[in-house]
Amino acid sequence: MNAQTEQITEIAEKSILDFYTYPPIGSDDWRYTFQTAQVRCLETRMLTRATLLDMANAENFEQAADLLTATEYALPHGSKNFAEVENILQLRRSEVRELFAELIIDKPIVQLFRTRDDFANLRLALRRTLTERLLGADYSNEGSVSPEIFEQVFV
Repeated sequence: MNAQTEQITEIAEKSILDFYTYPPIGSDDWRYTFQTAQVRCLETRMLTRATLLDMANAENFEQAADLLTATEYALPHGSKNFAEVENILQLRRSEVRELFAELIIDKPIVQLFRTRDDFANLRLALRRTLTERLLGADYSNEGSVSPEIFEQVFV
């Protein structure tokens, strides 16, 4: 065997890094230790992959909603329609985003995350203006630019 083949074999036999392991970038920033612990605690309350697969394979919406009864994502008693689920998910997303905004020490990063919603609102406003549709009320309130400003600009 030549040296190049041996080298390729050696590389192929090395274990592949777990995707949670990242190479270090700069020195450790210990300011985020408490925040990291809080996020790890939140991760333990997330739905498992198995639950999500069971929900995806459920025969109907009611069966999928029943799988949530043992979790904190359980629907209020007697309400099993998609509009309520969507509302619950939007409220939960807003709560988590607010928590992250509080946890982030470097405030310019918060602004960076909020620009994603600003761009989504801008795309929505442009699309509706170009297709001559009503602007609607489904803008995100979580950006740094309020939906009212988009309405003023594009009306």
